[in-house]
Amino acid sequence: MSNKLLHAEKLCKKFGGVTALEDYNLTLEEGELFGLIGPNGAGKTTVFNLFTGVIHSTSGNIFFKGHDVTRSRADKNTSLGIARTFQNIRLFEDLTVLDNIKIAFHMHYGRGLFPTLLNLPGFRRTEREIEAHSLEIMNFIGILNYQDELARNLPYGDQRKVELARALATDPKLILLDEPTAGLNPKETEKVMKTITYIFEHNKLTILLVEHDMKVIMGICRRIQVLDQGKVLALGTPDEIKRDQKVIEAYLGKPRAKRNSHA
Repeated sequence: MSNKLLHAEKLCKKFGGVTALEDYNLTLEEGELFGLIGPNGAGKTTVFNLFTGVIHSTSGNIFFKGHDVTRSRADKNTSLGIARTFQNIRLFEDLTVLDNIKIAFHMHYGRGLFPTLLNLPGFRRTEREIEAHSLEIMNFIGILNYQDELARNLPYGDQRKVELARALATDPKLILLDEPTAGLNPKETEKVMKTITYIFEHNKLTILLVEHDMKVIMGICRRIQVLDQGKVLALGTPDEIKRDQKVIEAYLGKPRAKRNSHA
């Protein structure tokens, strides 16, 4: 029996006269750690924006947990269980780490305007639950000791972990990670790789990962899809992708023909 979580079929996205994505297909099964790679401008960010509802496709369809989300808004997709991090960190820099994560919990636990304004017992009880759950996630990710620090004061690698924690706080079924090791040094990259693997193995989540660092992609993903110029170039295991001649050419360019020795 198939455990299909997300299915995209024949997606096309045009920006004016430019086709960013053409005839794109993807099926994610529940519990996959899936990599999406490709040269700059291949269409990876467009895929993420379509799946999260930031933009809508020109044609084609997207289904998540059996729901047609092709035209859904971003907040609707989040409530269904799609979470995302960004290549450029988007934390509330002047709030504490704890408050950054508590904000994400309000997606599901918020009590509404009047209970909040009047500080009613239901609101106070919910706030205590949100804080307890936030601290649990922070402990799980390994950033509990930063709970009272302003987000802007954290090392860059730990800010990445805060983003992961905030994504987990939305209670997702699918997390889209956009370049989670961008700007990190090798030691920080190794820590984030371990954190992603730990989240994947202990939370029974599905993860779709866009990453420029091939060591990261090849080291933790089970399947990989390669995009080039808005089209799917290859799909397979890390070993299959590494040996695929079309992928090698897309990244390195086609080898020049040997010169004629008599020329």
